[in-house]
Amino acid sequence: MKRTATKTLAIITIPVVAIAMSFLALSQLASDVSLSDWYQNDTGYRQAMAEQSVNTKPIILFFHTQWCTSCKALKENVLVAASTKEILENFISVAIDPEINSRTQAIARQYNVLGFPTIVVISAQAAATRYYYPKRGVAPEQFATAIQKLAIL
Repeated sequence: MKRTATKTLAIITIPVVAIAMSFLALSQLASDVSLSDWYQNDTGYRQAMAEQSVNTKPIILFFHTQWCTSCKALKENVLVAASTKEILENFISVAIDPEINSRTQAIARQYNVLGFPTIVVISAQAAATRYYYPKRGVAPEQFATAIQKLAIL
C-alpha cells in the first residue's frame, strides 16, 4: 500500500513540476524579449568591439544577472520602451551576464563591475568609457537621456 501511494505521488508530482518549469522558462524568455536584438555575453562583446572598429557607433554594455530584480525591471519596463529603443538604435548593444562563464566574468572585471545593473558606455572609436547605474524605477526617458549624454561626453 505504501509503495502504491509513493508511486501515485510520483506520477502526479513529476508532470506538475515539469509544467511549472516550462512556465518558468517561458516567463524568462518573455522578460528577455527586450534583449532579443542585443549581442549577448562574451561572443557578443567580441562582435561589438569588431563592429565598432569599422563604424562610429558607441557601445552600450548592460551587465545584469538572472537573480537581479532591478535588472529584470530595467529589461521589462525601460529597455522595451519606444523612447529607449529609438536611442539604442544609435548604439551597438551588448547584454552581459557575468555569471554565465569565466569569459563574461573577465569582461565584468575589466570594467570593474561591482553591482547590477551596471551600464557601461564606450564612446565612438573607444575614446572614453563612462558608467551609469540606473536606479530602480528609472523612467525610460531618463534612461535614454542619461546614456545619450554619456555617449557624447
